[in-house]
Amino acid sequence: MRERNPVWRRVASASQTGYHTNAVYDSRRRLVVIAGGNRLSNVIVVYDPSVHREWTMPTPGVRPPAFEHPPMAFHERKAVTVVLIDRPADDTPPIERRPGRTQTWLYDATADVWSELTGAELPFSCGMNYNLHYDAIHDLLLLVAEDPTAVWALKLP
Repeated sequence: MRERNPVWRRVASASQTGYHTNAVYDSRRRLVVIAGGNRLSNVIVVYDPSVHREWTMPTPGVRPPAFEHPPMAFHERKAVTVVLIDRPADDTPPIERRPGRTQTWLYDATADVWSELTGAELPFSCGMNYNLHYDAIHDLLLLVAEDPTAVWALKLP
């Protein structure tokens, strides 16, 4: 049934994350995957729309460095969430956001496991950027970033 007057409704709080987060829909597991946060975090919060419930994933083992405002995309062929994480060029705290590089990390919500995609670093910091998308037709991740603006592409193995 189609609603006559569509209305946004608050369905969960996701309060564990703060702001400067990003989220993607994991179509394999039918979950919203939420990451990042203004207090710098490497915690994943998932929201299940079928039961209107969110929870923090325990994620034992390897995690990326804490981050905020990450570009994210769900990679359908690999069934992972791709997260781009800024790293400073030196020992400067990440919160200061000095020029650096960006690491590519993969998060598998079924296994609750992170892995770094070595060799897939960008030579600059993305900063506050939510422009990462998965192109299922070409099986590519596409990122709009940098100054001057450029389009970057990555094909996962």
